[in-house]
Amino acid sequence: MSEQRFDVELILYDSQPMEAVSMALDQLASAGVEAVTLTYLVWEGSMSHILDVSQLADPQSKGHPDPVVCHIRAVVSAISSRGMRPGLIMPILQYPDSLLKEHPEWLGEGIAAGPGSEFDRSYDNRRERPICPAVEAFWPWFEDQCRCLFEALPELDRLTVMPSEGRCDLWACRCERCANITNPERLLTAVEHLHNAVCTRGQKELEVRTYLSGWRLSRQPQWWMPLQGRLPEDMILAFRGQFGDDHYLNPHHPFVEQFEHPRKALVIDLYNEKRGYTEFPCTIVEWLKERITHADAHGIKHFVGRLDTATVHPRTGRFVHLNFAAAAELAHDPEKAVETLYQGWAEERFGRKAGPAIVSVVKGCSEIINGAMFVNGLAITSHSYIPESLRRMQYIMTDYCGRCNPDAVSRLDGMVENIPALLEEKDKAIARCNEKLRLLDELANELELEDVENLRGQFSRLLAFTRILRELTAILFGVRRRERAWSILDREVSRQALIKTIQRCREAAQSVTVLRAEHALTICDEAEELLKETEVYDLKRSPLFNGFDPQSSSLEEHLSHLEALGIWKQGG
Repeated sequence: MSEQRFDVELILYDSQPMEAVSMALDQLASAGVEAVTLTYLVWEGSMSHILDVSQLADPQSKGHPDPVVCHIRAVVSAISSRGMRPGLIMPILQYPDSLLKEHPEWLGEGIAAGPGSEFDRSYDNRRERPICPAVEAFWPWFEDQCRCLFEALPELDRLTVMPSEGRCDLWACRCERCANITNPERLLTAVEHLHNAVCTRGQKELEVRTYLSGWRLSRQPQWWMPLQGRLPEDMILAFRGQFGDDHYLNPHHPFVEQFEHPRKALVIDLYNEKRGYTEFPCTIVEWLKERITHADAHGIKHFVGRLDTATVHPRTGRFVHLNFAAAAELAHDPEKAVETLYQGWAEERFGRKAGPAIVSVVKGCSEIINGAMFVNGLAITSHSYIPESLRRMQYIMTDYCGRCNPDAVSRLDGMVENIPALLEEKDKAIARCNEKLRLLDELANELELEDVENLRGQFSRLLAFTRILRELTAILFGVRRRERAWSILDREVSRQALIKTIQRCREAAQSVTVLRAEHALTICDEAEELLKETEVYDLKRSPLFNGFDPQSSSLEEHLSHLEALGIWKQGG
């Protein structure tokens, strides 16, 4: 095995057809991928738990063949048959309900849920009496479950876990003994037992990810840094390519530079969780180059690309396959030029004649999406959907992005009085999208008709998406500016501007059904209700409006004229 290493985490949904999985695995094998780790999102709340492997060991445990169990066993065999090493991710360390009945003496105290609690009850109704991890007898049972997992699937080469995940049962007990155990110590106990079961006894590979879900994202340093120098050296310690949950404009993960460990890995998101990959032609080659080069400079040689079958499927992944191809090449050669990556991929996938045309169309798409989905570097959407409310938009930008961007609130406060600058990045994204559509028309004769229609549809959706987000941004910051205005006149100026913005937003949202556009109409209703709750300023009360004729000029034009004369200043 070379020093440089590129593995793949393959995300599968609801027992996808083996035909699609096989096509994806063929793509991975041909790209030289050495190891594939499976994530089955359908297991959430049921079989995603390392502590319950009874169904995995016996597909007939329910009295009939379990389709999910049969599917995962088939995929593991398919990976192995292609010469790649299969692994499995068990993201949440939870135990089966049956354990509570078998060992009532292991029960601890109730969950401390709510603000400040380390345990997250927002996903499901967890138990009021959890297992106490301070009970010594629990850990031999824990290790035995790991052994059973590899006995059930002997082809598995490694196990990936996230012991600091917020829904992990290790954080649920609030007994007196557990209250005196710090979070780093709990993590270390879990990792040591995992290492003993997987590496020492099982002779398999263990990958531990530092991921914390929800509001805990920014707590990774507090939970993990005290363990520096105390973790088993032969295990892999992995963390995201950005500090946070899939928002690409977030800073580098601090562990790249700060955490010393002989086997570190960088996990890179290559699929559509929060970037609209299945809707838009988003290429992130430049971002991949920057992140992988930075990690390589700090001694990281192991990279893991997270993707789903759609990313590498010949049809659905026809254009975003570039992200996977570029990541695989950069992982082995971080110095490879971006232009070489684009051209090599395009010629291999589309031929020498069409390759340059494809590059000119897909290159720079991430700049359009950044302009659409971010405001001053902070995300305004989650999972590439139109937000449900003004409060949700504000939450994503401040509370959510602020976990990994401490200056988020101050960054936005400075923009409230400069809304045109905020909209400028949206207008640039719209202009670039229109340029791509014009370019497609010019290059139509050089490309296959199916590709032209596919790309035109994706850019048209992206254009509609960006137009809606432009008006939603104007509404959110317009409402915020109006709330802060001391001058009644300023409030009226903002009110009238908001009325026009709301109308534009309605027109943009009513014409499409892209990515939950109906949410934009809900936000328009919400903004209109806010305007009804405040006093309307009678312009005739002010001498500034003597001679103002709303039929011949707009309010904005009149105020601009007064400002030019030095009679009135907006915000003054």
